[in-house]
Amino acid sequence: METKGYRGYLGMKPNGISGSAIFWKVNKYLCIYRQMTQFDRDSSHIFVYGKFMAKNNSGQDIIFAEAHLKAKEGNGDERLS
Repeated sequence: METKGYRGYLGMKPNGISGSAIFWKVNKYLCIYRQMTQFDRDSSHIFVYGKFMAKNNSGQDIIFAEAHLKAKEGNGDERLS
């Protein structure tokens, strides 16, 4: 992604196998902060979020969030919780 002008942040799930990532175009946004939170200590659900400031001085900061939830069929109730 860097060769295309993006920077990213990867938050890994506790199992170390997968995770969630956010990417931003470096010529358009400055990353103010980024963080990964685990929903529950015993859960593999994670939440990655960040705050970005537009570099064009428009004053439009962006908060972006992404959640990694169980995608397999039959996990609907767990995702909703």
